Amino acid sequence: MSKRDVNKAVEDFINSGGKVTKLRYASDKDVRKSSRLVHHKDRVIMGSEASEKYVEKKEKKEASLIFSREDRWKA
Repeated sequence: MSKRDVNKAVEDFINSGGKVTKLRYASDKDVRKSSRLVHHKDRVIMGSEASEKYVEKKEKKEASLIFSREDRWKA
């Protein structure tokens, strides 16, 4: 995604009533974690019990955290 595309997406978001507090780019670690979770979610669709346990564990962890994901991403 080019910088122009990002700026356009942000502008559209703001125009539709969204609020931007501060943007930050995803680190390599963030991208790897997200990619891994998507991989397991795809495997859950195919019927993998191990991946289902992994996804459940991650969802349980997310639910137990004090701050939401959105709050944690605010810098």
